[in-house]
Amino acid sequence: MVSIHITRHAIQQLRKLRSAMNNRVIPDIFEQLSMGSTAGNHILRHSRCTEYQKRGLSSGGYLRLFFDDHSPSHYKVIAAVLRDDDTYKREFDDLPRDPCYAWNGETGWEWDWYINEGYLYSAQPSDQQIRDTDEAVKTDSYHPNNGNNHPDYHHVPYHSTIHQSAPGTGKTLNAAEKACELAYVGQNVVFLLPEALIDQQVTKYRCIRQILQEPAGENLFIGTFHQWLAEAFPKLPFQAASPTKELAVLQQIAQQHRHWQTSGRDPITYRDVLLYQLYVINENCREDDVFWDNKPRIQELRDIRPQWWQGVWTEGELCRRDYTLKVLQYFQENLPPPLTPGWGTSIIIDEAQDYLVEEIEIIKHLCLHWQTEAKHPVNLWLLGDINQRIAPVDFTWGGLHLNKTRELQWDNYRTTESILTLANRFQRRADQSRNGNGGRWLPKPTDPKFCFEKPGDAVKLLVYPDLTTAETFLDPLVATISQQISEWQEKHSLQWRLAARARLFCSDHYHVSPDRVKFLEFMPVSQAKGREFDSCIAFCLFDLPQNGGRMEAYTKWYTQLTRARSRLLIVTTEAQLAQMGEEIFENLTITKGEKTVNAVEQLNYQNPQEVTDALGWITELTSSLDTSATGRQGLREIILEGALQTDPILYYDLYYVLKSYDISSQETMAIEADIVNLLFNNAELQAPLKAYFQQPEVEEVPRLQTLIYRCLGQSWQAAEIAQSLKQSDPGTYQEVMTGIQQDLQHRLLPLEADRLARFYGLETSTNKFDNASWFKTSDKLIPLLENWTEEQLKVG
Repeated sequence: MVSIHITRHAIQQLRKLRSAMNNRVIPDIFEQLSMGSTAGNHILRHSRCTEYQKRGLSSGGYLRLFFDDHSPSHYKVIAAVLRDDDTYKREFDDLPRDPCYAWNGETGWEWDWYINEGYLYSAQPSDQQIRDTDEAVKTDSYHPNNGNNHPDYHHVPYHSTIHQSAPGTGKTLNAAEKACELAYVGQNVVFLLPEALIDQQVTKYRCIRQILQEPAGENLFIGTFHQWLAEAFPKLPFQAASPTKELAVLQQIAQQHRHWQTSGRDPITYRDVLLYQLYVINENCREDDVFWDNKPRIQELRDIRPQWWQGVWTEGELCRRDYTLKVLQYFQENLPPPLTPGWGTSIIIDEAQDYLVEEIEIIKHLCLHWQTEAKHPVNLWLLGDINQRIAPVDFTWGGLHLNKTRELQWDNYRTTESILTLANRFQRRADQSRNGNGGRWLPKPTDPKFCFEKPGDAVKLLVYPDLTTAETFLDPLVATISQQISEWQEKHSLQWRLAARARLFCSDHYHVSPDRVKFLEFMPVSQAKGREFDSCIAFCLFDLPQNGGRMEAYTKWYTQLTRARSRLLIVTTEAQLAQMGEEIFENLTITKGEKTVNAVEQLNYQNPQEVTDALGWITELTSSLDTSATGRQGLREIILEGALQTDPILYYDLYYVLKSYDISSQETMAIEADIVNLLFNNAELQAPLKAYFQQPEVEEVPRLQTLIYRCLGQSWQAAEIAQSLKQSDPGTYQEVMTGIQQDLQHRLLPLEADRLARFYGLETSTNKFDNASWFKTSDKLIPLLENWTEEQLKVG
């Protein structure tokens, strides 16, 4: 089979062409290429690209796919365009070849998923990334080592590596690939990540999905630090309280201070919980750069008496830091055996910069014991970025005293040169705040010249007088998205409907209006971290704290701005700009050939045409399907809103999307019932609903067919279609049949519901009519009852 790889540039172009073709055109071409067919390929003159034969589209256009030089075993798609007069005038040799992603046979709605999101989980590592990850985890020198006179073991007697890596370099995916590789060869692998990153990203990686379906998956643990401790060491006599519980406790005991509410202090947040544990109740706290950055807030928190806090917790449930210290002491007194007898354990920690130092010390203690006393070889590999430390924790790479620390020089495969040039200005502000507090300089961020797209579109900046005026920008934004959605709805894809929503970065305390979540997704830094989007809006983000935390604020903004891949629009206020200083957006120039261009373009919010153009520009690129907590907001309303259209929209990928969002079977059935209630008994909808049966996408989804029959009031036809699921998907079959029965009961037809259940061997509510002939058939009930009544009268 010939492998097919697609560059991100080509994927962006294919997204724009989605309305010109169905979701099988491109997969059909790829299928032919993967089978080795070269018919119709033509060499593009004066270029090293190969042009694929033209493909006529139902829209009347002609598609062109362009490839990099291909071998008998490989194609790399670098561009996709509709044929026009300028098609061959493009400089194809200058198009980016990286990053690129493997196509794995996705077609139909899976192709929609692939170009909206799925491609991210099949990224191809570069040669440099492969070399660095191989070096981070050694498998060829697994033997006990006492650390004497060995250059690789000068701090701890086991192989340990720290990788400091800037955003957009692919460190998490590369770590996942290496974790799977190690698990396949029999190592015990512990892959620790933040919970949000696991749910939203890591479990979708192709390598992870594949290994978890195979026996080698038993060698791989994926979870958070606390989840791993609970699963690997079930005899631990302690339990950690949830962050929600910790926050609630601190908020409650703060009320006991008589001046807390009346002194105008900021509300308690989870960052206060961490500051309180690390710098108030911790008698051995260090006055590090985090302390000095947050000193005014720490002074306020000291008004909350430690005895109030300590009095809440018990051995059964401890706050984060107390739990960590207790576990460390427990392991020092009760040395645990290696997790799995065998030839080694590798522990990989991603986003390590947000850990407490004592949490890393627990893992170091286990590694030391296993390597030196249990003679069980160990690898410890930490990845992270101090520049993206969004939690106020006492963490530095040097303070961990591990053997190797490397700042990876990987290219930025996410962000354009323009966006990174601006984001690095915020990183420098954080660095200056840290150094001003006596701390060490932060690691250098990626040089913008190493971005995959240079220079990219300029960042656009809109400055409004105040927040109220800035929020007037949101209504035309919703209108622009709504107009685009009306064009996409003919495709009946819920994925595309959800991908159309604008992604807005906001402050932690911004109040989101519920009526806007169908079109806009607002994300504070905790929801944005670890994710990426083709186009983003930073909305009134820059509230510079007045009681400490300036370094942390700039770090958060750097983290949020680097989530944007291709386009970034900043909406801010005059007050926010004044706090930071207007110079933060000034004098950001990029050299493009012989020209110098600005990385930031300021627009006039009072110029309607400039605002309209900016709205069209920022909404042109759709983003990936988002299954985070913020992405779930408004999902049900969007589905039902489609059903309420004059020609009802029933999305053919409805059930795939609901599964992607981990929507429960009960909620899925409730959504189905709502759709049925909206559309049932409407004669004008009969024709548009029946037209769905002619669509090939609907023919492939039996459950959607049953839903349409239920909307038409044809319960027996729905039940007949459902029989195809009885063996292949028993759980779905039971849900569908239950929904059909509930439809009948809702219409006050309990007898018909029981008759249908009896016919298909399901449980009925009564046995009264079991022997009646009319109760055992699927024929129409009214004629059967008429015949039965006539027979009874004759007998009488």
